Amino acid sequence: MRVIKTILYTFLVVAGIMLASVNMEPVNFIYLPAVPFSPVPEGAALELPLSLAILAAVVLGTLIAGTGSLVEHIRLRAGVRKQTKRNDRLQKEMEGVRGELQQAVRRAEEAEERANQAGKRAEAAERSGAEATAGAGDAQLAAEDVDDEVA
Repeated sequence: MRVIKTILYTFLVVAGIMLASVNMEPVNFIYLPAVPFSPVPEGAALELPLSLAILAAVVLGTLIAGTGSLVEHIRLRAGVRKQTKRNDRLQKEMEGVRGELQQAVRRAEEAEERANQAGKRAEAAERSGAEATAGAGDAQLAAEDVDDEVA
């Protein structure tokens, strides 16, 4: 890419030198036209080589275009800075929400674990209560059998 740029710039310089050498005849450049109400009623003009007039026009056009481009560049950089600040703020907010979500998930898991443990204890208590009821029923049946045998 660098070689292509060098070749292009060299070509432009050679073309400019050729254009300047061919267009050396003087031209009358009027930069203040003759109008009756102007401070210089006869007008103002310069006599300069055509190549210099062309060069001045190119330089002036480049400055005007560069100024417009610079203004646009500054505006876009300000927009990028604004969006970067907004992005940073949203990243921090997202990290905070993510932390809160992780804490909520952790609390929900702990609550679920406590509920599971309570359910297991209730099942164990229910089973031991059923065994105690069954054991009491067996003892009553045995007592009735003993009463029947005695009678």
